[in-house]
Amino acid sequence: MYSAPIFYIMPLFIVLWIYCVYDIVTHKYQNDRDKLIYLLLVIVVPVIGIPLYLIFWRTKKTGKLNKSIF
Repeated sequence: MYSAPIFYIMPLFIVLWIYCVYDIVTHKYQNDRDKLIYLLLVIVVPVIGIPLYLIFWRTKKTGKLNKSIF
């Protein structure tokens, strides 16, 4: 079957994926197109998108969205 490390890695991967999606949705970016690109990349190709977002793109946020909009 599966080796033991997959049971430790998968929950961490899922938590990081949820964090990235939440972080992208709740923050503003200079360009709305960037937000869409980040969101699509993290959702469609999470193995590549999560590390890229956490390492490079997290610094491009300009602030939080107004929560009264939701």
